Amino acid sequence: MIFKLIRRNISGKPFRFLLTCSAVTLGVMFTVGVFVFTDGLHATFGDIAEDINGDTEYAVRSEMDFGERELVGAPLGDDVIDLLNSIDGVVGVQPQIFKFGSVPINGDGEAQTANTAPNLGVNWPDQSSIPQLYIQQGRAPQGPDEFTLDTDSFEAGNFVVGETYTVINPAGPGDFKLVGTFFYASPDENALVGAKLVAYDTATAREVINLGTGYDQVTFETRGSTDSAAIANEVTAALPEGIELVTGEQLVEEQTAEFDEFIGFFQTFMLVFAFIIL
Repeated sequence: MIFKLIRRNISGKPFRFLLTCSAVTLGVMFTVGVFVFTDGLHATFGDIAEDINGDTEYAVRSEMDFGERELVGAPLGDDVIDLLNSIDGVVGVQPQIFKFGSVPINGDGEAQTANTAPNLGVNWPDQSSIPQLYIQQGRAPQGPDEFTLDTDSFEAGNFVVGETYTVINPAGPGDFKLVGTFFYASPDENALVGAKLVAYDTATAREVINLGTGYDQVTFETRGSTDSAAIANEVTAALPEGIELVTGEQLVEEQTAEFDEFIGFFQTFMLVFAFIIL
């Protein structure tokens, strides 16, 4: 009886049956596609987190609740740099600046904004023995009127090394000479997954990105010292209130968790559309 009714409905309204089957098929395909895509994002951004902080030994930063660092993190001043340099066994003290909002304008006047990833500005790491930026053309920036650009952004934006371009930063627009291009996080490939990255020397980045206030965090090394843990304990004891020491492993875990949180929101957003189709 049931099968007879089904056959009657199919033969009576075949177009509706085809539309229903198509909608269900598309909904299932879209749902599966969302899970496959986001699983790929988890793997990709997990690798990026490892590329960013995997080689970091120690870092000091302002104490902050998880998820709030980019919003209210207090910058670190030169006094923290001086303190770390004064402790025996601490080497490679590297202030770091890493912020959203640096957008280069190419020679045609077109803003080079990333479509699905952020525009970022950083300082060139010149004190650490573990580079994060690897020169491909030209050289590193060395003054207040120079910048460098990741290779993908350079090629997509039709820039020329040696020419001057406007770059919009948190401090406002300014004209800078492009002196080089680089790979990020790897000497073999540019590990930015669509993001666009501008780099200045540390003094310039502090002014145009962090508005002259300081640094986002400071990394340091012990270069394989057998007393690495003792040195870290001495640093922790010397740090003023409100500043904490973290390991590279902690940074990787936190960065991965932040990426996963963002991907989770994106996955939920996409699944809503899949369920609407279903």
